[in-house]
Amino acid sequence: MKRSRHPWVRLAVLAIFVLAALSTASAQSLHAKWFKVLVKADTCRVNPYTGFFSSYKFQFYIYVYLHYAGPGESPRGSLYDWEVWSKTEGGRWECVMEFSESSSSQSENFFPDINMSLPTEKGDNFSTYVTPRIVASPLSNTFVAGGEIYAGRDINGRRLYGWLTMTGKLVPMPKWVD
Repeated sequence: MKRSRHPWVRLAVLAIFVLAALSTASAQSLHAKWFKVLVKADTCRVNPYTGFFSSYKFQFYIYVYLHYAGPGESPRGSLYDWEVWSKTEGGRWECVMEFSESSSSQSENFFPDINMSLPTEKGDNFSTYVTPRIVASPLSNTFVAGGEIYAGRDINGRRLYGWLTMTGKLVPMPKWVD
């Protein structure tokens, strides 16, 4: 077998495989983890009288807490209890959603098509389907998702439609949690 003149190439390839294995292979790697997530929404508001659309972009933070609830229906999937926290109109952090969701059968870190309803501090409210990819390992801790806003209303009652992105990172338990 011919040896490479550049031994760092072999090391780089090995490192890539190790990183991939660490990010997806650890069972229950998301148990008891908090993520601070920035939600960026790019929507259109529908004027109910004219039918015209106007662009409406906004962003806000949510916190997501994951708790391992047991094995999923497949060898690699896991069932997690989710808590989604958002700042509401009164300026207080509140748990706005609690649900259980199974990860993908291919990876514990991938959750296909999660339905969320999220209020904002300004009084907007919308429903979305998102597909998060969450990694919590010694080398990486990220929360990334994208989705469609299929229903919603702004504070003035105008309908919202559009899409959103979510990006976040692992954080310690917030001080305001009871």
